[in-house]
Amino acid sequence: MRKTTRIYVLVALNLVALIALGGSLLITADRESNRAQAQYEQNRARLSAALQQAQAQGFTAADLRPFDGALSGMDHAQAPSWPPARVHYFRSNATTADQLNSQLTVRERQLLDSAQSDAANQIKTDQAALANSQAIGVDPTDVTPLQQRLDGAVKQQGAAHTITDYRKVSADAQALNNDIAALVANQAKENDAIQTAAADLKGKTAGNLDAIHKAGQDALTEGRNNATAAAYLNKPSPFKGWNAVNSAYSKLEKYAAKLGSGNVDEAAVAAAALQRYNSQIHDGLFSNLPPKAIMIQHDAQQLWAYENGQEVRSTQVTTGRPALPTDIGPMKVLSKSHPWKMHSPWPKGSPYWYPDTMVQYVLWFTNTGEGLHDASWQGCCWGPGSENNEGLASHGCIHVPFDTEVWMFNWAPEGTPVIFYPGDGSPVQNQLAQITTDDKGNPLSGPGGARGI
Repeated sequence: MRKTTRIYVLVALNLVALIALGGSLLITADRESNRAQAQYEQNRARLSAALQQAQAQGFTAADLRPFDGALSGMDHAQAPSWPPARVHYFRSNATTADQLNSQLTVRERQLLDSAQSDAANQIKTDQAALANSQAIGVDPTDVTPLQQRLDGAVKQQGAAHTITDYRKVSADAQALNNDIAALVANQAKENDAIQTAAADLKGKTAGNLDAIHKAGQDALTEGRNNATAAAYLNKPSPFKGWNAVNSAYSKLEKYAAKLGSGNVDEAAVAAAALQRYNSQIHDGLFSNLPPKAIMIQHDAQQLWAYENGQEVRSTQVTTGRPALPTDIGPMKVLSKSHPWKMHSPWPKGSPYWYPDTMVQYVLWFTNTGEGLHDASWQGCCWGPGSENNEGLASHGCIHVPFDTEVWMFNWAPEGTPVIFYPGDGSPVQNQLAQITTDDKGNPLSGPGGARGI
């Protein structure tokens, strides 16, 4: 064999050997690529499951975005076709997926710890804010529902386990803090307004303590009486303005205890506050009255008729004598009579007997014979004290001057509220305790009986 031929043969043999070796290496690389891909898919599945579990536990898309983004990036990447490069590609992705899974566990713990801390700190902030609200004078009736919400948040915090639980506690506590802040801001404005009004009152009275006390007492008396009228209206069914009236009344009583101060500045603040809350009670009552209403104060022996919250008629009256007092309560016009003969339910010889007497107009407001009616035999002496005059006082009805009685008979339909309350300037609870009949005119104790004139 010639030398040249031998060289060609050797080259060919070497090429065959190289091709065989390359093929062997490619087969090995392909097997390694498949193993690397399988490991990656296993790690990826574990990461995907961990992300789904985290989402189920309440972690948000924002919490998981770095991990979802990395996983999505790997899913959308194109794997190399060259087997050795594929080995490196899948091994690298498998490592990355495993690292992401570990990082996700750490991140979940960090986020949960942060949510727990945020909830605890927000509740502490609310507790401090609520204490501050009381310190600057926010009324307990306004604080109580906020305290109940705070107690609920503390309870929720104790029962919380997931990040959703803790974040809800934080959100609720933040909303509560906003409401407390609004209440505090309003109270600060109230305090400033009261201080300004107190300075004005001191100026008007030249700092006279007796005059300041009188101004405050007048406002306290009127405020209590108007709040009582609202409380009476609230008895048979919810009165639309009751919440506002009751809130202002609570503040009124708080300052009532401070009115007797011998310090001019303190007394002026109390009196100014009483005037302010009396005004709020007045507005809450009269802006929410029924379309027509009749209100009567026993102590003042005074009747007022209101239409759409505006006074349209007023007059002094005479109510039942001490031994036969007119029933007190939130009543209404049950029926009307014109004319009507009053017949004594007491026998002749009784100190309460009276002869049959004609009256022209009656608005009945109880089922025991009590009504608003004219009294031709009473030509004078209406108003305070007339209820104690045996010759003038009724046997339970309410005497009304003739012209006003005629007007009311035509003005007030059946169902018109008749609110007869003490009007003695005492606290609302005291005046509520004096109610003797329900809104249908039935006595609260005993069978009652017709009384008439």
